[in-house]
Amino acid sequence: MKTSDQNRKIECPIFIKQDKIISSITERINKSDQYFEKARLSEELKKEINILLKCEKYEEKCLDCKRCQLFANLRNKTVGILLLAGELT
Repeated sequence: MKTSDQNRKIECPIFIKQDKIISSITERINKSDQYFEKARLSEELKKEINILLKCEKYEEKCLDCKRCQLFANLRNKTVGILLLAGELT
């Protein structure tokens, strides 16, 4: 059973802004048929994810910050896989 903390959304304005941008770019990647467009968008996505990974307001004891970093790291790994897969084609 999930606790209310597990269901809570990240309330950070930086995360909220970046999440919208990241989601938009991800949607464009998924819709594109062109490898070069996917690669270009993946590089753009990586830059937006790095804003979260290098957040100047990061607080180690803040649950929102920990969650944000977890999501950003997972997304960063996914982008890395996309870029690597593109190099192999």
